[in-house]
Amino acid sequence: MHLFRRITAAVGSSLKLKVGSFIVALLGLTIGIAPWSAIKLQEHELLRASEDRLRALHGMLSKTIIATCMLTGDPQSVQRVMEAMGNHADIEDVRLLDGTGMVKYSSQSAERGTRLSQSELARYYGHVDPLVLKDGPTPIHTLVQPIFNQPACNTCHDAKQKVLGVLQVSLSLKRMFGQLSALKRLAFIATLLTLVVVAIGVWMALTLFVDQPMQQLVEVMQS
Repeated sequence: MHLFRRITAAVGSSLKLKVGSFIVALLGLTIGIAPWSAIKLQEHELLRASEDRLRALHGMLSKTIIATCMLTGDPQSVQRVMEAMGNHADIEDVRLLDGTGMVKYSSQSAERGTRLSQSELARYYGHVDPLVLKDGPTPIHTLVQPIFNQPACNTCHDAKQKVLGVLQVSLSLKRMFGQLSALKRLAFIATLLTLVVVAIGVWMALTLFVDQPMQQLVEVMQS
């Protein structure tokens, strides 16, 4: 009888462990899907909002550059506009390039006269939609589009010149990714705490509804 009791207890513990692990794993998967799906959806919405903002900034700056040149007749005023834009929150870079990739004007004045490498040009050019670049410590959202010549620009530019320059506007995504990282940490902690509570509850339920009935069965068989 003593051996039977030990075998029964071992079987009960093994069964409880297997059933408990299965239930906790299943609930963990179910519980974890909701917050992580919500975070991915939030990331998608934030990127789309950043893309809309980037397009609006690009369009506004293109018009501002043309209007500035027309009103002042001083191309150097474009540089001052660039530097003023670069001081705004979350704006990483503003550049006006020529057709060869040389930086004519930039929010960082030290860049003027430098030329982008062929790999950078290939990465920036030819994309209609904004790009998310994660090469450096701070991810950026960048849009590179040409500024086309207009009749109003012909006082300073040849009417045969189709493209006045290529405008790049880049927004820093550091704050956005920081918010997402904080949400992920909170979701992980909340999921972990929930699983701990669920695991304790499952273990107590199995002890109550599996261990105790088996102990009663053993006592009945021993009597």
